[in-house]
Amino acid sequence: HMRGKLARTVPTTTATSAGANLGSSLLSSVLGSIINATTTFTQADLVGTWNYKSSDCKFESENFLKQAGGEIAASTIENKANGIFAKIGIKPGSFGMTFNADGSYSMNFGSKKLAGTYTFDEKTCKLTHIGMFGLTKNEVALTYSGKNNISILFDADKILKVISSVGSVSNNSTLSSITSLLGSYDGVKLGFEMVK
Repeated sequence: HMRGKLARTVPTTTATSAGANLGSSLLSSVLGSIINATTTFTQADLVGTWNYKSSDCKFESENFLKQAGGEIAASTIENKANGIFAKIGIKPGSFGMTFNADGSYSMNFGSKKLAGTYTFDEKTCKLTHIGMFGLTKNEVALTYSGKNNISILFDADKILKVISSVGSVSNNSTLSSITSLLGSYDGVKLGFEMVK
């Protein structure tokens, strides 16, 4: 899938970055207004069922894309991640998330179903998942390219924990391949592109 270059970046250091203006953290500086300046994404927009479309990656600095091959690197990561995700069962038709208006959510992964609660900060587009009984907590960046198309992005080290918990990882080679892939690039977030 093709996107404009701004949709590939997660600005954190530029003077025009809304995240810098707010003095917010790296995670919460992924603002929908940077990617889609004419619209906002609200919690009401998030409510509903989202189905996995493909992997998605974004870089934490616009400077990376100014270097030769930045866009190619993003596509390379996504293509490899799609293959890795598919091996553990994360593919279209078998992975999805449902966010409810009451603050509860569920994640469907094949025949598995995980549930918990969530919070969504509309100003920073930070999505926080809290697992059942509060045992797990993930803070992720949410970006969007329309009301029916979002990406849920994890820091490189966190995505490994997520896919380990939801995926059927039969051996360490799968995790090693992801570690190697992400370790090749500084400042990359990886996650799931979802459609409603």
